Amino acid sequence: MSDLKFACPNCGRHLAVDAACAGSQTSCPACGQLIIIPREPAPASAGPTSRPGMPAREPGGRRSWARITALAIGSLLLLAAVAVGSVLIWGKSAAKTVNAQCQAKLEAIRKAGEPASGAELNVWYEQPPAGENAADFFLAGFELVQISAQDANSADLPLIGKGKLPPPGQPLPAAAKKAIGDFLARNRPALEKFEQGARCAKSRYPLDFREGPSMKLKHVSQVKQAA
Repeated sequence: MSDLKFACPNCGRHLAVDAACAGSQTSCPACGQLIIIPREPAPASAGPTSRPGMPAREPGGRRSWARITALAIGSLLLLAAVAVGSVLIWGKSAAKTVNAQCQAKLEAIRKAGEPASGAELNVWYEQPPAGENAADFFLAGFELVQISAQDANSADLPLIGKGKLPPPGQPLPAAAKKAIGDFLARNRPALEKFEQGARCAKSRYPLDFREGPSMKLKHVSQVKQAA
């Protein structure tokens, strides 16, 4: 008896049965599916055939889902690129609009006679003539101030040291009076500069407003200390 060779239509397994069984039903020993033995030899299949309702398989056993997934990912990337491009274009347009609005406001400030830049502010905030600038006297006084570690730790010197002022209506202790007198005498040259500056009607510290927000105000800490 001759053998009938064919491939399982479900899993592609190569099978061989007695030719007398042609047309009968049997179960595939590989996949277990019920199959009908063909009456004529069928060409061997390189892989499983497509079943109704299932995507066709590509060479190598991969279904078309891989192609569908790739197309979906490509579409998403394209949409993302379009979205990013739109945001960039909108951002540039918005920046131009804001810049135009700022320039219009600056021009309005200039027309009102006010400075609208650091360089313009330097010209507007004019330097007083020599001898009439309070800031010059204050800066000189800052350099002359003498506060020693002994002053800062003095138990008799109030405000500057660790001494305390008496309650209102009560006189200063003799030790406190002496500590205050000594401190004022030692700092008399600085106090004279402060008095000269207080008599000036104008004041400008050496500031360059072109530096903008990064401009350093070195004199502020000295003003606080002198106060």
